[in-house]
Amino acid sequence: MKNLLCTAALLALTLSAHAQSLVALDLGTLGGPTSGATAINNTTRITGQADTSRSTTNAFLWNPLTSMGGLGSLGGNFSISTAISSPTTINPERVVGFSTILGERSTHAFLVNGTSLLDLHPHGSLNSFARAVQTGRNNQLRLATFVAGSHQNSQGLEKAFLWTVAGTSISAIELGTLGGNTSAAFGMTPARSIVGTAMVTGNHQTHPFFIKSGTSALQDIGTLGGANGVAFAVNATNSVVGEADTTSSLRHAFVWTLNIEQFPAADLGTLGGKTSSARAIATDGTIVGTAQDSRGNARAVKWDPGTRQIVDLNSLIDPAQGWVLQVATGINDNGKIVGQGLHNGVLRAFLLTTEIQ
Repeated sequence: MKNLLCTAALLALTLSAHAQSLVALDLGTLGGPTSGATAINNTTRITGQADTSRSTTNAFLWNPLTSMGGLGSLGGNFSISTAISSPTTINPERVVGFSTILGERSTHAFLVNGTSLLDLHPHGSLNSFARAVQTGRNNQLRLATFVAGSHQNSQGLEKAFLWTVAGTSISAIELGTLGGNTSAAFGMTPARSIVGTAMVTGNHQTHPFFIKSGTSALQDIGTLGGANGVAFAVNATNSVVGEADTTSSLRHAFVWTLNIEQFPAADLGTLGGKTSSARAIATDGTIVGTAQDSRGNARAVKWDPGTRQIVDLNSLIDPAQGWVLQVATGINDNGKIVGQGLHNGVLRAFLLTTEIQ
């Protein structure tokens, strides 16, 4: 009986260890050497950029059934898909990014429209960038796609921008600043709360901002005591993550939640090194990003919800897989994580998922 109990206990420990182990999947390339993932939706479809066999870099869309497929460009040698929405009962998923145009004269925001790229570039702008996408209904209750990012106006000033695409109609508005000259949007919720970074009055600092759904005013989130910061992502509960300067002028990851923490944002710390950055947050509050260890190496990390304990994602995989995970850029509500790292010494996009589910 004692031996049976010991065997059962050992089996339980083994299964528990396996349940917590993760495997990093190399998402491949488009024929060239390197790739990087930028975002993942709740159906495990992934966006990013990858080198091609023609020595160009193209946006890609990856899914578990067909693997990586190139999305092309707007005529130039570089494109990247930066965000992907999750499909809903009334809207399919949507993918956005930006691309250089023929002759590499400028960079244009795009929305993937079937098998082609819809150029969202505003007339008279120098450059434009799409970084977040959601779907829903516009003010006229038409099905629409909402794209957040920025454009560089004719004076060369970057401004946060919101596009609304409904059928063949495209409208766009600038989102303003925090009193300074420039701004840029990076993240958006399904309800269209928007986050990013903006110059403050006096143009001597850039601070993370938050725009609550249904309003237009930019709210200054502040920093971690230093001069500058940027908000990269926001989840459905209006928890905002990004990076900001500390009083020691070191850049650290932060989290801030509307109506809970207010000011200041919470410093998420590092792995013993100087810097960290939070890049994405799931609905349950799990945060992913990157942090330096005590030797200054970049390591992909996550912060658990509630405790906000930092975890090196490399500690959750078998070293025999050949990976050094450097930055986690996206997480979906099923806990799957994407990013970029060194796989056998080469920069590759990864999908981190449970090995035994």
